[in-house]
Amino acid sequence: CMVHGFRHTLPLLGLFVIFFGCSEKVERVAIKAPNLGQDLCIIVQEDIGEAEGEYLSLKEILDPAFQGAGISNTCKDGAPVLAIRMVVKPLSEVYQIKSGFKMLDQLKLYTGASISSIISYAVEQEEKFIVRLSGEKKCPQTLSIVKDANRQRTPLNAPYREAMEDCGLYDRLSEIVGELYGPAAEAGFYLGLVRGPNSNKPNTYYPGTVGDRINSFGKPGIDLLLAALNQDEDIRVRGGVSLTLHSHVNLLDESAIEPLISALNDESGGAGSYASSALTNLTGRKWGRSWTLWWTWWKWRQLLSLPVIDTSRNGK
Repeated sequence: CMVHGFRHTLPLLGLFVIFFGCSEKVERVAIKAPNLGQDLCIIVQEDIGEAEGEYLSLKEILDPAFQGAGISNTCKDGAPVLAIRMVVKPLSEVYQIKSGFKMLDQLKLYTGASISSIISYAVEQEEKFIVRLSGEKKCPQTLSIVKDANRQRTPLNAPYREAMEDCGLYDRLSEIVGELYGPAAEAGFYLGLVRGPNSNKPNTYYPGTVGDRINSFGKPGIDLLLAALNQDEDIRVRGGVSLTLHSHVNLLDESAIEPLISALNDESGGAGSYASSALTNLTGRKWGRSWTLWWTWWKWRQLLSLPVIDTSRNGK
């Protein structure tokens, strides 16, 4: 009977969409994990040697990440201690640079970098674990053209980001936060990393993403990401979350559909495009970024209690 009356019901559904499905203006805030009410003494030591300059320090990058995880950095008596020590070394090579048919003078360029770090965790002065990490971006053997040569003459512009990615420091810290405080805290740590500090200084150790750590977030962590997708005030966070969810759509379920639809009109960092792609991969439907089509389909499936997830997709 419902199928037979579809043609007559659709106009009513259209009115439903118009009156109840209109996008409301969202009051955006910085989305964080719930405050854990637990103190943690976080000590960050950074030996940068020749790389000294006006750029974001590791501590400045990690502070908003721990805040996002709901962790208070307080070194009270008896508080657990998380110590992070990082040693940064720029690597140089002397190159004979060629520009067209002209050979230029030999130049010493900082085209490599190495990073080593130690993470330790202690409770009541008893060390519970220690982790050693290292990463390196090797200097290329030859450079045949002049490309960013002037920038590479200073150790400040050595490829620290690549060395940091190879080191895996952010991934390991994310994992530690998840092990100590749970998946929602780990998701909040990721959001804080993407948000970064409120500073105009260059971010030499740009964290990018936390890789495949999202696989350990669980539903509490995914729910926090979905809240950030719609409500976070920072366009970098909304764009980064949309890309992360798009890349890990196999972790999403029906609860992700409405937040993804709400993100379709967000131009921040490609959020709308990634949300559209995630919806297609999740449901098998191909309606691009048409909020009206997605919303009408979604409400109609809910009304008829019909399945919405494409069970033939990989990972399901």
